[in-house]
Amino acid sequence: MFEALEIVRDWWENDMSLGIPPYPAPGGLLPWTDTDGGDLFLWITTGEPDDWTVTVATRGGDWWHYQGGAVQFLAELMDDTLEPWELADLSGDVRLSGS
Repeated sequence: MFEALEIVRDWWENDMSLGIPPYPAPGGLLPWTDTDGGDLFLWITTGEPDDWTVTVATRGGDWWHYQGGAVQFLAELMDDTLEPWELADLSGDVRLSGS
């Protein structure tokens, strides 16, 4: 995920990160996985890790936040109960890549 953190740093330097600095800044964006379609899943590292907000930066440049934990987010994503906004069609074979 070092490449993804470099992407977040580039966003920050180009005012494309919603004003959220990259990790390790307090409250910074920390990427934790991405999709084959180019969407990046991040945490906003405010507070304790259990409280971090899941944030999605889509390949199209859109952002949205999920008010729940990463496990719940992934469970809803995989069983098609998540209401994804601007994410790739999940009916195909979507693979997540880890750190």
